[in-house]
Order: sequence, then structure tokens, then C-alpha cells
Amino acid sequence: MTKPIWKSLISLVIDPEVSGLTCQECYSLMDQYTDLLEAGMPPSEVMLLVKRHLSHCPECDEIFQTLLVMVQEADHNQQSAPL
Repeated sequence: MTKPIWKSLISLVIDPEVSGLTCQECYSLMDQYTDLLEAGMPPSEVMLLVKRHLSHCPECDEIFQTLLVMVQEADHNQQSAPL
């Protein structure tokens, strides 16, 4: 007997690891994902898994958003530093 589609959809929303990555795997890829986004490069297929995980996991997304702000501030500070 197969699982009803609504149960599968609910488990996807409730359990972010269903998106293809565990939180630990997502966390280990966040710095690379942030660098790709900051460089304006399209993420690879692996990075699509990170994006999907972040869209379903508020805890990881909060860490990612913090990392993104830190990288943006660092870039801004480097650009405004005197030569």
C-alpha cells in the first residue's frame, strides 16, 4: 500500500531532510552557496538541493541569512577600504 500524496506533501513540509539534504549537509555547503550567489553565478545541481533545503528548514535558512549578511558586509567593507 502506497502512502497518500497528501501525507507525502505534509512530510516534505514538516521534515526538511526529505528535500534531499540533512541539516548538517546543508550547513556544510552554505559557504559555497553564499559565494556562488554573491559572485552572481548560477548554483549547480548540488546547490539546488541547498536552496530547496533552505526553503523548507527555517533553522538552516536563518543561519544562511546571517551568513549572507556577514559576507555582504565584508565585501562592502573591503570595497570601501582605502588603498
